[in-house]
Amino acid sequence: MENKAPYAMFGNRGEDFFTGELDAGAHDLEVRAFSDDRGQGELVASMTAELSVVDPEEEAIAMEVLAASSEAEQATDITLTLVDVESGQESFVFDPAHDTIIAETDLEVGSMGFFIDGELFQIENKAPYALFGNRGDTYWSRDLPSDSSELEVRAFADRDAEGEVLASVSVDLA
Repeated sequence: MENKAPYAMFGNRGEDFFTGELDAGAHDLEVRAFSDDRGQGELVASMTAELSVVDPEEEAIAMEVLAASSEAEQATDITLTLVDVESGQESFVFDPAHDTIIAETDLEVGSMGFFIDGELFQIENKAPYALFGNRGDTYWSRDLPSDSSELEVRAFADRDAEGEVLASVSVDLA
């Protein structure tokens, strides 16, 4: 149970994050945000993620495979953050009418392309790279096509979503 940001699975003291262990295998992680401390009050947001923990002996093999595959390394080069467009604060549940998705990377990129179900939806040539666009720190929201199920964000070497794809990340919208 965490009562103060940043919220960490195994706890923290300020920016010093604690580690913990999970058994090898598949796990469902559910994160819930409540209106009051200690899990009390109204449930205001929740999300579920699937985690896969590898056996420590298998982890060394998996790390070697990742190191050998530049595509696998690229999968972690883009970070997506949900942001409430009115407050500018991080959001926990994506509502396109009130939120946007910001893509961040340490790579030197010319642009970011946002693809909805494989179709180019938005091009951003300058950071911050926002799903619905922005002017400085002012972000916009808008509706997505009603049957949208997947968002893919691609980092391109050149402006206007041109050139080599340097990295990409996909998330389910459903």
